[in-house]
Amino acid sequence: MIAANRQYPIISLFLGGKSKKEALRNMLSENSPKRLHCGVAVSLHCDLLSMRSPTPMLFADSDPLASPVVGQERMPRGARELAFNGHVSTTDVHYIIYSRLLVPFVDIVCVFADDFPSLDHVVDFLAECSARTLPSRPDPVRPRLMIVVNANSEGTKESGNEKQWPQQLDPGVLSRAFSAISIVHAGSSVGRLKRLMTAQAEAMHRLRRNHDFLFTATHMAFLFQAAVNHLARSFDEPFDFVSSSRTDGGVPLAVRDRLSLYRGLCRTEGLPDEVIAQSVASALIMDYYRPDMPLLDPQLVFRTFYRAYIAWMPRELDLTEGGWEDLVEASMIEQFGQLKNTGKSSVELRRGLMASQSDQFRRVKSNHLCLYCLFRPAQHPAACGHSLCDLCPQLFGTPAADREFYFTVTPCGHCLSPDPLVIDLLPPTMSPTVVAIDGGGVRAVIPLEFLILVQEHLGKDARLADFVDLGVGTSSGKA
Repeated sequence: MIAANRQYPIISLFLGGKSKKEALRNMLSENSPKRLHCGVAVSLHCDLLSMRSPTPMLFADSDPLASPVVGQERMPRGARELAFNGHVSTTDVHYIIYSRLLVPFVDIVCVFADDFPSLDHVVDFLAECSARTLPSRPDPVRPRLMIVVNANSEGTKESGNEKQWPQQLDPGVLSRAFSAISIVHAGSSVGRLKRLMTAQAEAMHRLRRNHDFLFTATHMAFLFQAAVNHLARSFDEPFDFVSSSRTDGGVPLAVRDRLSLYRGLCRTEGLPDEVIAQSVASALIMDYYRPDMPLLDPQLVFRTFYRAYIAWMPRELDLTEGGWEDLVEASMIEQFGQLKNTGKSSVELRRGLMASQSDQFRRVKSNHLCLYCLFRPAQHPAACGHSLCDLCPQLFGTPAADREFYFTVTPCGHCLSPDPLVIDLLPPTMSPTVVAIDGGGVRAVIPLEFLILVQEHLGKDARLADFVDLGVGTSSGKA
């Protein structure tokens, strides 16, 4: 795709045999015929006419009745290999791939009933896939199921039996995997099927957007690989899109203590929980909704990553009778609306909220906690008492034009003090340099003589002390 980080693909899964291939070939007439015969159990095709649009159309193609290939030594190009442990039959593998890897990622599942031996085969196949599906998406944005019946074709094996579908398709079973079920009488018109598919795809895209469950092509590729890895580890646990969306391994446990510390500091200064909740929520927004993250439902994000940390509170600091986590959740949902509707970044929203609350929070100070992000320890103390971590100067400061990793933060985000705070950060590729010299009389002389030689090699214009971040020693080594 030409802009994978800005395009939101709509994916349809076509299941069937001969009539499915014919429909797919006609719908993708602009594609090379070779791309429609990949020789693998599941292949992916693209509608070239939509590749430059914000919502490109992708089609996954598979035949559920084809015999799985076992022990194939040479994998076709682009195919993915997934190893299963334990006693799993090839039929089980087919169902597992459909229910755990394909259905959770597609918007529409299109089953061509005429390619199945009978109506019972279609019903059994859908019921088996639904039973094996572990719900991983909110109900409204689960894929839609379309059963295509070519009622006007001579090849229809169950001609006239379509009236039985509503009775035999149990919505209670299929609702585990699908949000809606429809039976389409395509007849001989491929154009009609394409129009119906396009309408369903556009409706699903609107639902995903309205329910904040929309992913770019870049997100989809990352999440699909995460789903493959998850399936290789466990058959019993559903894949969680929200928890898998982070690449940093989640929220560290230490954040729980820091958020509790922050609330305690604020309460000591007489601030009410409603105001503190707004500040905490904006920090949560900044932590999750980074520029490369999907705009997922804030309630799902809060309950997946933060609610347990927010609800935890040491007994000596629990100054209210419950409801604290609900206040933070409600404020996070409200601020997410601003993030989504204004087009501002989460950092800009955090900066604006701190400035608007500066009169209330200027008295809250700490040398242990970064008061900008609330997630990391303080590393750069400011004269006004509002310290920063190593990351926040890069987010809130102004970089120097002539030096890398050199930032100036002004005014202070919390009290609006105009005094500039200049921070010289270590480059991410550089570890702190520590010189340690043991004492013991003459034993300290040898490393000191060695350092003199290093200084002579560097020359007068390069002070050895400028290359050392920390010097420690004992006895004469300390001197």
